[in-house]
Amino acid sequence: MMGMKERTMKLHPGPRIDRIPVEGVGGLILAITSVLIFLIGLPEVRVFFLFGLAGGLAVAGLLRLLR
Repeated sequence: MMGMKERTMKLHPGPRIDRIPVEGVGGLILAITSVLIFLIGLPEVRVFFLFGLAGGLAVAGLLRLLR
């Protein structure tokens, strides 16, 4: 049977992912390592990653020229 003290104690909700700051250099490192882990773990995705990167760079270059 639980005593009065145990009933009134609040449980800690634990860490929340939305409260962890990932900005600046730390966020960049997190993003790069996440992509590398994903590419190492799933080698078949590498081709799509390269096409996506090339397409993104092409769009960025086009936007740079137009502005």
